Amino acid sequence: MKPEDIGHTPDQPKKPHVTTFFVDNEPYTTTEQGLTVGQILELSGNTPAKNYFLVEYHGQSEKEVRHDDLNEFINIHENHRFAAGFKSETPLS
Repeated sequence: MKPEDIGHTPDQPKKPHVTTFFVDNEPYTTTEQGLTVGQILELSGNTPAKNYFLVEYHGQSEKEVRHDDLNEFINIHENHRFAAGFKSETPLS
């Protein structure tokens, strides 16, 4: 028996685990273990997702990782932090 099964009988389904994460300092929740970059952008209202990229912040160091591939899968953990960036298609002169 797994620890998460304690207190659950076969006729009582387990409640899904809800994880809160942040995009541009706004909270969002999911019951999935992870989401694609495109799903995170769409869930946070950054649509169409193809016009955006996602920046993931790692830990206390505030290391930033840029994600451009909308199909890239990211494991979501509690209080995970992201920011959306607009892909500028305007040429600079």
